Amino acid sequence: MQYVQRSKSNHSEITTRFPSAEHKVSALICTRNRGDSLVATVKSILQPNSMCCELIIIDQSDDQGTRIALTPFYNDKRLRYIHTESKGKGIALNLGIDIARGDFVAITDDDCYVEQDWPRHQVETLLGNPQAAIAYGSVIAAEYDTKTGYIPAYKVTQNRMCCNVWDKLSARGIGANTVVRRQAVLELGGFDNSLGPGGKFKACIDGDMTLKCILSGKMIFESSKSFVIHYGFRDWESGRAATYNAWYGIGAACAKPLKLGRPDAIVIG
Repeated sequence: MQYVQRSKSNHSEITTRFPSAEHKVSALICTRNRGDSLVATVKSILQPNSMCCELIIIDQSDDQGTRIALTPFYNDKRLRYIHTESKGKGIALNLGIDIARGDFVAITDDDCYVEQDWPRHQVETLLGNPQAAIAYGSVIAAEYDTKTGYIPAYKVTQNRMCCNVWDKLSARGIGANTVVRRQAVLELGGFDNSLGPGGKFKACIDGDMTLKCILSGKMIFESSKSFVIHYGFRDWESGRAATYNAWYGIGAACAKPLKLGRPDAIVIG
């Protein structure tokens, strides 16, 4: 038996439906040369009570360090490790989503630690709202010295459903805590390989997919109940390079709808 809950948001009624055994969820991590930090992420996902039926790791590392670091987990049948010589987060995301066995794919980064119930809150909402294609959650920065750098973070303060490009102005979920409806992403042609780390335009791969979903009539959900802890510290020097890359990617992503005759979509930048 499935139970349904309903709650109000600023934009529309949000329905949540508790997952049952037939709704499979795949976890996905794209990684490159971060074997040490990846171990903690994998350990947090492969808990005995995890709702994820599998954890797919797409490794684009230059050496065998990541493969070796994951040795303690190879006896867990849920782990699917794939090393590829390709480069770029978009390529890795598309490969992982293509081979995923789940109806939903929960994505996090290789320097995060997921909370125990992850990604239940996002999956429940996607189940209850067929028009919703992506569900974001909070990304909380771990403790760090604020004088020497920063950790990218994003806080969701309330549950909300985003239905148009104007909603996207204040809803800027990031890929470290994302659940996508697999079929919806495949129907949209997947992620843009030219965007994101390792791509030609370096960033904004998540924002581009969000916009593609909205322009195709799908909705985006933000969950205030879901969070992951981010340990990705960056000093100020590397932060300046990351900021440049972010704006470079945003510019490229904004040019895409403009070329398609949708200047109204540029407000997401």
